[in-house]
Amino acid sequence: MEYIKLKEYWLSEEKKIFEGWDFSYIAERKSEEPLPWNYDKMVQQYLSANSILLD
Repeated sequence: MEYIKLKEYWLSEEKKIFEGWDFSYIAERKSEEPLPWNYDKMVQQYLSANSILLD
């Protein structure tokens, strides 16, 4: 895609209304990879057997 068309596309996307937590409009345009760390394992090391944690 040439620069001018890409910039026009970007500006049109920037003008779209975005509210709340509905990310469905980008569902087909995103990619995810597994994280290199595990949140549960990281937190477990700081908890004792009697600990209560609110995330």
